[in-house]
Amino acid sequence: MADIIKYSGDRRWLIAEQEGRYYFFDTAGEKARPVETPSGRLVETSYIALADRILLDLEIFGAENMTAESIIPWHFTMIDNFIKMEHEQVEQMLNECFMEKHDWTFDVDEEVFGDSEERVEAIRTWLSKCTHMQMTAACCIGNAYHSINIAYVLAALLENYSGKALRKTSY
Repeated sequence: MADIIKYSGDRRWLIAEQEGRYYFFDTAGEKARPVETPSGRLVETSYIALADRILLDLEIFGAENMTAESIIPWHFTMIDNFIKMEHEQVEQMLNECFMEKHDWTFDVDEEVFGDSEERVEAIRTWLSKCTHMQMTAACCIGNAYHSINIAYVLAALLENYSGKALRKTSY
C-alpha cells in the first residue's frame, strides 16, 4: 500500500511512496491516475529531492509539456531510454552521437571549451564516472546545444564552484 507524501500546491498532482520509491499521480479525474512516460512506464524515483522537483514541474508545466525549462522530459528520457541500458551502452551511444562528430565548441574558444583531442578524452573519462541520471542530463544538454562539451563545462563549473562562488564566476 502506497502512502501519500505530498500534493502539489494546486492539489492536481501527488507523490506517493512505496518501499522507498516515489510515484506520481494526476488527481484531476474521479480517480487518481499514475503519471506515465510517453512509452507508458510509471514515472518514479528513489530521490525525494527529485520527487519534489518533478511535483513542482508537474504543477507548473503539466505532464505533456516537454519544454527545456522542466526536468520532466529529462526524467522521462531516462526512464524510457537510459535506465534499461548498461552503463557502457550509454557511454558508447553518447560517444557515437557526440564525440565521433564535429563539435562546434572547439571552433570557438579553446580557453573555455578546451582542445578537442584532450577534451574528448576528458569527457570520456567523465562519462565513465557519471550515473545514468547524469548521462541523461549530458545527452539532453548535448542535444539542446549540439555539443556534449557544453554539458561537460557546466558539470565542471558545478563541481568546482558552489553557492555564492558559482554566482561570482565570470563565465
